[in-house]
Amino acid sequence: MKLNNEYKYVILCEDRQMECFIRYFLEEQGIEKRKISNVDFPGKGCGEQYVREHFPVELKNLRTRNYNLTALFVCIDCDKHDVEDIYKELDEYCKEVKIPGRNRKEPAVIFIPKRNIETWIKYYSGELDIDEIRDYAHFLRGREADCRPAAQKMSVCFMEGDITGERLPSITGAYGEYVHLVEVTA
Repeated sequence: MKLNNEYKYVILCEDRQMECFIRYFLEEQGIEKRKISNVDFPGKGCGEQYVREHFPVELKNLRTRNYNLTALFVCIDCDKHDVEDIYKELDEYCKEVKIPGRNRKEPAVIFIPKRNIETWIKYYSGELDIDEIRDYAHFLRGREADCRPAAQKMSVCFMEGDITGERLPSITGAYGEYVHLVEVTA
């Protein structure tokens, strides 16, 4: 099972590290580089707030394109919150700006790493003592592209459906989002 390579994928994320990880994940799925674009992320300031504020705009853009073989790929850190709280916050912000929240029939996926994307990178790099409580942020600062092997490994695991025994619940949640996107874009 893998993503539909006929689609274009728009990435909305907090920072360069997330963008690199998601881009490499998509490339491993067989998506051509020219079919992957990203919404500019903030150079400074709160990346989480930026994603929250741009999420409704990108949903509206997705709908305006009339689902013209375009999928929205959102990635936002959970930090110290619960993953479900982030989904609720995104929906609430959509309501505030009077844009309907994500419809499960739409080609839109939300990856919410807990605590941050670096948790997933360390996990898929083979580090054994990883949890979703400690903060691993910025360990690749300036070397964001070094996450490629971890992103590729996660992508392969998702394509093979090999997430049994996952120790990180946020990866299990991301896998569910991935399966949803595969089904919606089929």
